[in-house]
Amino acid sequence: MSPVELGLQALLAVALGASLPVAIRLTRALTSLRRDRAELDASVKAFTLAVDEAEQAIQRLRTSSNSAARRLIDQVDAAEQLGAELRNLLSRADTTLERLAQVERRRDALPGQVAPAMPVAGREAPRRAARPSCAGDA
Repeated sequence: MSPVELGLQALLAVALGASLPVAIRLTRALTSLRRDRAELDASVKAFTLAVDEAEQAIQRLRTSSNSAARRLIDQVDAAEQLGAELRNLLSRADTTLERLAQVERRRDALPGQVAPAMPVAGREAPRRAARPSCAGDA
């Protein structure tokens, strides 16, 4: 072997010896990266499952809130109908009360009428003289 070849082989041996620690560190880094990648993949899968579950929960929440909104609208509609019916009944009751008051005023205007046995709620019974009894009354 010539001295040039010997020098080149020595230089190659030194370069290989110097690259060995770098190769070992690179191998460790790649091993760590593979392990971290596996953990990252597991984390991504877990995150994906959590997102899917959250989407399903949101859909269930939307469904239940829509159902509750429909029930609430139905109850409001029913309450409005009952309110209208109550207003109608109150109006009819006021009309009936006014008629009864008119009847009572007319009766009070007639001479010789007997006072009612029970006073009207909130009012005293008018005081009247007793009607003379007829011979046929017993």
